[in-house]
Amino acid sequence: MTSSELETPPLDTARRLAEDGDLDGAAAILAELASAPGGPDVAQAAVGLAVVLDQRGDVDGARAAARTALATGHPEFAAQAACHLAQGFEREGRYGQARGAWQAVLGVGTPAYVPLAHLALARLAVETGEYDEAETELRAAIDAGDATTARRGDGQGAVGDAPRDSGHHAADGERRHAGQTVGGAHVGQAGAGVRQGSSQAGHSGADVGQAGHSGADVGQAGQSGADVGQGGADVRVHAIQQLADLLMERGEPGEAAEVLLDGLEDAGGDDAARLRVQLGIAHLELACAEFAGAVEDDGEAQTTALAVELLARTLPLRGRADDADQVWAYGLNHEDETLASEVRLRYDRG
Repeated sequence: MTSSELETPPLDTARRLAEDGDLDGAAAILAELASAPGGPDVAQAAVGLAVVLDQRGDVDGARAAARTALATGHPEFAAQAACHLAQGFEREGRYGQARGAWQAVLGVGTPAYVPLAHLALARLAVETGEYDEAETELRAAIDAGDATTARRGDGQGAVGDAPRDSGHHAADGERRHAGQTVGGAHVGQAGAGVRQGSSQAGHSGADVGQAGHSGADVGQAGQSGADVGQGGADVRVHAIQQLADLLMERGEPGEAAEVLLDGLEDAGGDDAARLRVQLGIAHLELACAEFAGAVEDDGEAQTTALAVELLARTLPLRGRADDADQVWAYGLNHEDETLASEVRLRYDRG
């Protein structure tokens, strides 16, 4: 063995072996380091061992190693270990255990990982139909992402800063018309169409939820805090998108628009483009709610006919052509002959 090989740190040797496909050799070195009482590399080695054992198919051994790293409380490697545990449980559909592991990430408190954990907890809440909890976690992810960005920008910043106004002051008109129907068409609430139209413009929560695991890779352990921290802005944008989706699905497009406008204040490039598209979708949903409200206000015939036309022509933009047909039918067959005639004129002109 050459002198340079003798001087190579064991972690680097384990990394090289893992990269060369010698998982057994890497595991042996990492296991020895992870079991050294008071050793300086226990946390990092345990995370690397968890990854190697996972790759070998030893799920139980991998989780034991991850728990060893988590128990150290190391701000970087304990957070990585908790992410590793959480993602494994999610893959198996064990959402209760996954939730506990993501909460452990929050317990470690490393700022770079906090937004990621909140976003993952929101995803789990949606899986179990706990939408109020999902909204709370998404707002927490946004606030934590703001704090992480601030820390990167000036080298400090308090994660515990008071959260910004989360935009609960939706317009009265939005709340009044949310969930209304015209001619049997449900027009005041976005429903599943919003998720199809806007979530796909960006990235899903599952995509972001995988980011924490990459840092636990044997070849990257010890570097992921910077990587995840640099991705904090991405996590924040994803949280904004998902919160806007959720609010629109719950019939609150005005509040969704507020969230998106707030996000656009410091977004750029592709992020800004995605948020603008989603903001346009929110405005379409809000427009539909207002048009529906105008129809139900039962005003003068010309105004109501205009509202019917605008509603019927806007709904197809949201993929809701059947609802548009019902709105046209409502106007064309209205008992008020003057209104029906006005709607007919608008319908015939295409």
